[in-house]
Amino acid sequence: MVDAARDRPSFGIVGDHAYWVSGLTLRSQSHTASNGDPEGQVDVFSHADPAPSGSQPGTGTLTGGNMGPLTYASLAQTWGSIPPAPAADSLDVNATNSATAAVGVTRAHVGCNVALNITTDGPIMVTLPGCNRTVQAG
Repeated sequence: MVDAARDRPSFGIVGDHAYWVSGLTLRSQSHTASNGDPEGQVDVFSHADPAPSGSQPGTGTLTGGNMGPLTYASLAQTWGSIPPAPAADSLDVNATNSATAAVGVTRAHVGCNVALNITTDGPIMVTLPGCNRTVQAG
């Protein structure tokens, strides 16, 4: 999920990446969350990657600083063991209000000629860094 209002670049916190997907940018500032902040989302499923556990909710407390203890909610996920051979050299990309995304093929366990199955609500450019390949959809 891309929500620039939650970014804190001065602290090195910019939510434009997760796992093997990076370079996420919004296509429109008018697509907003319930709090009014512009947001977009990109989900990428690798058919060659281990099966994820699904998001597991958690909580914690951040201590230190000048604001006292701060509680927070978190999501964690684990993966199964890597299959002995890739099941398929393909990625499913589902995007909402996203203009760009980059997929690290090595980390996604796919090759540069990976089949990209892109579902999007508008134009998006998906780049495969190191592969000299960019795919436009929508």
